[in-house]
This record gives sequence, structure tokens and C-alpha cells, in this order.
Amino acid sequence: MRDLMLNPEQLWSEDYKQLQEQRHRQARQLSEQILASTTEVQRRHLTGALREYARDFRTLASQ
Repeated sequence: MRDLMLNPEQLWSEDYKQLQEQRHRQARQLSEQILASTTEVQRRHLTGALREYARDFRTLASQ
């Protein structure tokens, strides 16, 4: 059960694996397009927000 929880992909069919890989590629492309359409101010704001989230996750993980 532990192995399944840590590696759920082991039971995926080849078709499903390919579908997931395609979905991940599309999501990455969309993210790149969105980021390319932002202004410098928007990118700085995003960077700050992501750093805050990272700090929050580190705090939560240490508790």
C-alpha cells in the first residue's frame, strides 16, 4: 500500500501515461505563454507572492 501511495503511476495504463504527459506539456506551454504576456511589475509581484508561499510551507513543514 505504501508503494502505491508513493508511486501511483505504477498502475497507469500506457494510454493514460501518454495522456498525462500530454496534459503536463500543454499546462507547461500555457504557463510559459501566460508568463511571457506579463509585465515586469506583474512578474515581481508573482515572485514576491511565491516567496511568501514558500516561506509559509517551510514554516508549516517545520512544525
